Amino acid sequence: MLLQTSNTTYRSVSYNLELHHDFITASTNQTPIQLSNYNLKENFFDKSCLDIEINSFTRIEILHEAPFDYTKIAVEKTHTITIAKILNEKKDKDVVSLHAYVKLNERPTTQTSLRYSPEKINKKEVSANDDTGIIKLTLWGSAIDKIPKSDAYYLQKVVVKEYSKGTISISSSPRSTITISQNKILPSQSTIRELLLHTFSFPPISIQNSNIQQYTCPHCEKSVQKKDEGRLFKCPFCNSMALHSALQPKYMLKLTFKDGKHQKTITVYNDMLLSYFNMKGLALPSQFDEIVIQFLCDSTSKILYDCRNICIGFK
Repeated sequence: MLLQTSNTTYRSVSYNLELHHDFITASTNQTPIQLSNYNLKENFFDKSCLDIEINSFTRIEILHEAPFDYTKIAVEKTHTITIAKILNEKKDKDVVSLHAYVKLNERPTTQTSLRYSPEKINKKEVSANDDTGIIKLTLWGSAIDKIPKSDAYYLQKVVVKEYSKGTISISSSPRSTITISQNKILPSQSTIRELLLHTFSFPPISIQNSNIQQYTCPHCEKSVQKKDEGRLFKCPFCNSMALHSALQPKYMLKLTFKDGKHQKTITVYNDMLLSYFNMKGLALPSQFDEIVIQFLCDSTSKILYDCRNICIGFK
C-alpha cells in the first residue's frame, strides 16, 4: 500500500495482520492516521527509495483531521524509453518504463529465497523486445500473473540489472505496474543472447562440487556455513537449533560435457539440481557420490545452458 505524508508518498509493507482492518477502514473512509513504532528501510530494488515496514510493535491511531495541509500529489509522469537505450545508456538499479512485446518461453517458474523476505518468491525469466532490440525480463511474484500470454505490454518502473561481463537485463519490482500496451509491437524473430539455449546430452565426462562449505537450514532454507564444534547448529537467520546432520548440502556443480570436438564446463546451481531430481521423481541425495552415480548412469537426459555456461534446466 501507499502512505502519503505532507509532501511525499511511501510504499508500506505490513507484517501485522491485526492492523490490516484499520488500514482498509482508513483507506475506504479517506481518514488520516498516525503511525508510531515503525521502521524505515531501503527498498530492496531501488536503493534511492525508503519503505515503511509495519511490524508487531507498530501502533495506529485514527485521526479526525490531518495535522498538515493535505494536497494530493499529482500522478508522476512516466517517460518511456527504448530497449536500445536501456542496453547502451542505462546502468544497474536505474528505473525505466517501456512498451515491449513480452514473449513467454518454456522455462519453468522457479522459487527463490530473498534476503528481505522470510518466504520464497516465484521467479520467471522471459524476453521483451521492441523495434530497437531485445532484452531479458525477470518477473517476480504477482508480476508473473500479469503476463498470462505473449503480447505487447506497458512495463512501468522496472529495474535495470547489470551483471558480470556487462550483461544488461530488466526486472520487475514491487513498484512496477504491467498493463496491456496500446502500441502495436511485433514479436522479434531473432533470439536474445542471454536466452540462447544450448544443450549437451548426458552423461558428463567429469563432475566437481565447487560449493562444499555451504548448507541449507532445515527451517528457513537459507544458506549457512556448517561449524564442526558441538552437535547442535544455530541458524544465524532464524535462530533455530538443529543437529548438524540435519543440514542439507547446498551444491554448486561443475559438469564437463564433450560432444565430438566440442567440450564445455557448465555450472549447475542447487535449484537446478533440485529440478533435475524432481524430473526423475527422486529426492536430492545428501551425499555427493550418489549424485555422481546418478549423472554417470543417465544416458537419456539433456542439460540446457545459456551463453554464460550456466544450467537453466533439463529435459
